[in-house]
Amino acid sequence: MTTIGEFALHTGLSVKALRFYDERGILPAAEVDPATGYRFYAAGQLRAATTIRVLRTAGMSLEAVEQVLQEPDRAVDLLASHQHQLQAQREVQDRAIRIGQGMLTEAVQKPDVKTRHVGPTHWVSVSTTVRVADDDTDDPAWANSYFQRLHTALSQAGNPPIGGWWIVVDPADATDEVE
Repeated sequence: MTTIGEFALHTGLSVKALRFYDERGILPAAEVDPATGYRFYAAGQLRAATTIRVLRTAGMSLEAVEQVLQEPDRAVDLLASHQHQLQAQREVQDRAIRIGQGMLTEAVQKPDVKTRHVGPTHWVSVSTTVRVADDDTDDPAWANSYFQRLHTALSQAGNPPIGGWWIVVDPADATDEVE
């Protein structure tokens, strides 16, 4: 029998962790002194303690570690399942990192601005005030209705628009309305 401190040194688990595993019934001490409450461990418990340390280091949940100890014949399957879960988490994390890197790269890159020279171009606009607090400002339908009316009016006047349209919102002057 060894003391909890000596057992901790041999297994790589802390004294605090050994007390926790004892209280949870995962790795109960082989003997507890009734007068002092000191815990003692047997040499035969080294393998279980080392298994706990390795599986917890691998990120396995306490419940899964307990299941491995209780059902050693299922250990290979439980480890494979845990490995699959870790791989899925890594894929999600790697994807998030790639997206983050792309976002950061776009934020620091200067846009590719091209200039072309064209002759005089006619253009027309519709200006309206929109309340930012309205729920429909996220829906482009409110802007499209203006463009549709403009398109119809220009077409009826014999000057149908060519190309697309765009929306410019300048919220600099007001907090609840934009023009």
